Amino acid sequence: GEYNLPLEISGSLRSAEIEIAGNVSSQYLTGALFASAVKGGKVSLTTELQSASYVDMTCNMIEQFGGNVSVEHGCYTVTGGLTAQLLTAEGDWSAAAFFCEAAALGGEINLAGLNPKSHQGDKACIDIFRQIGADISYKDGVYAMKSGRLNAIDMDAGNIPDMVPAVAVTLAFANGKSTIYNAARLRIKESDRLLAVSENLGKMGIKTELYDDRLVIYGAKPHSARIDSVNDHRIAMAFAGAAPFIDGGLIIDGAESVAKSFPDYFKVLNSIGGDSHVLNNG
Repeated sequence: GEYNLPLEISGSLRSAEIEIAGNVSSQYLTGALFASAVKGGKVSLTTELQSASYVDMTCNMIEQFGGNVSVEHGCYTVTGGLTAQLLTAEGDWSAAAFFCEAAALGGEINLAGLNPKSHQGDKACIDIFRQIGADISYKDGVYAMKSGRLNAIDMDAGNIPDMVPAVAVTLAFANGKSTIYNAARLRIKESDRLLAVSENLGKMGIKTELYDDRLVIYGAKPHSARIDSVNDHRIAMAFAGAAPFIDGGLIIDGAESVAKSFPDYFKVLNSIGGDSHVLNNG
């Protein structure tokens, strides 16, 4: 049948053994692990795990609240007994990637509040943008970033899928052929992110090749265009971060989608020199 919100759930959780695929979305495994942390239980993977860093974050959080997670041969055994804790949330490395992008393309940005020892897989953005050519240094809790000569690279997206939009748009400015591979799961995110990036870069004069599990980008000089965020926050932020470095900028339809993860994104972008504003012309 058809299900709609609001959704009502009743009953109480009990210890159970669950089997779940590990190659569709780590969020399913995260939910099962948190549920198991209430009364204990086991969660077994039926496939190889991707986006492992997100699951590491989940296990670390369960343990910070007094639970225990042990892993053996793809089976997670969770012991419950959670207790209240006072925690300070880390800065978001996934959001930081969009400012790494802006710095790589021509800005000069200092980022504070990021944990260099974080379990967040997207802290890999530092190494990736360094490979692309950004000049990034770290001192006294602050990452100082500025642009450099941009290089085409090949990137494995298996454990860092949320990085792909920001990296892909940056690579559109790098001379040469870049490939983002192991990226099939990007096609079932808030949008088909490989398709959205490919189509929007095409509108900007950038040649791409789209496959089931990878995207090839031939970097050049993107031009002004009207692009579609397809109501996906990461697509909107990735293209907005590049707009200041394109003659004539970009018009982004559906830019309000950034509210999902970063409601103040455009305010912050403007504070560091961006020029974004709302058009009311439909």
